Amino acid sequence: MNSLRKIGDVPAVHSSSVKHSSWGLGFEKLDRAVFDPAKAYDKVAALGVKHIRIQSGWARTEQREGELDFRWLDDIVENLLRRGLEPWICLCYGNGLYDDAAREVFGAVGCPPIHTEHQKFAWRRYVTSLTARYRNRVSRFEIWNEPDGIWCWKHGISGTEYALFARETASAIRAGNPETEVIGGTICRYDYSWLADFLATGVAAEFDAISYHCYNPNELDSTATVRRLRGIFQHENPKLRFLQGETGAQSREGGAGALFEGAWTQERQAKFLARMLLSHFAEGVEINSYFSCLDMIEALNGKVGDTASYLDYGYFGVLGRNSTQRAVPPENTCRKWPIGHCRRLRRFSAKRLSGWNLRFIFFPAYGLPDCCAMTIPS
Repeated sequence: MNSLRKIGDVPAVHSSSVKHSSWGLGFEKLDRAVFDPAKAYDKVAALGVKHIRIQSGWARTEQREGELDFRWLDDIVENLLRRGLEPWICLCYGNGLYDDAAREVFGAVGCPPIHTEHQKFAWRRYVTSLTARYRNRVSRFEIWNEPDGIWCWKHGISGTEYALFARETASAIRAGNPETEVIGGTICRYDYSWLADFLATGVAAEFDAISYHCYNPNELDSTATVRRLRGIFQHENPKLRFLQGETGAQSREGGAGALFEGAWTQERQAKFLARMLLSHFAEGVEINSYFSCLDMIEALNGKVGDTASYLDYGYFGVLGRNSTQRAVPPENTCRKWPIGHCRRLRRFSAKRLSGWNLRFIFFPAYGLPDCCAMTIPS
């Protein structure tokens, strides 16, 4: 093993040159307009990622009953497509026009429109209009965000309730675009009681894929969880594919959001990114999306009129909060860290890894039979 020598790099390329890839990045929270995406488009496209997850923002789109203004979302979708990036849309959240509780929550986060027929009708109208509008531009739509977490299903989580909501939403998606891919789940807690209630409804037959969010500092534990999920879901629908809609770590201490307890640094964040994305890729996960493109507020429990309640910054970004403070090193430099146990790395082809600069080298100090390092271009 010590005689191994480096023979070359897989060059980093612009997203527009990448035809197929597993790698994605999150532009979440634009439904709440928490950052200016114009500052991130070019820098993200230069990374060579392919898939961009965005949130649809019903409350931002329909501010007068029955009037849907998609111009803000049109601009985002067009800017991504122009740079060779492929958006997929998470359909969320509620709308204070139809729900008194949603009116009190910043962005109507976690307020599903399920309590009255008026809410349900307005939601279906919105979903069908959106999927029809982007029929030739967006091919994947995801139903809600983290419905098994109380922050995103604020009146009390219920697998059965989400299943009924997801079934109706899937129908509304296909009414607007029968050819699109419908993604369900978006689970984050892996509560098997919740999953049992969810699957007992038979709703898995409505989906083309299942998405999950994984914020586990140990990539080996997290891949074991993916295998269990696959077994559970494919027992109900053997055709289901799997997408990792979010994973991420912070670049410093003191942030809000997942894994906030850790003594995070940029170095540790980079290691986490490399290990988590590649280990889940090795499990055959179709899209692996890292949260997020830049540092931003979490804004999951904000109250309208109380700005301080949602200025809770998380430091997950590959770009800093102002889009210039980099969570990857400055121009003409790169970060290089071992990925860890990835025994299946030999099956990774240069074609599939296009867009990420991967160096396959051996680190005897780590005592690992298979190891590689990853460089992230600026």
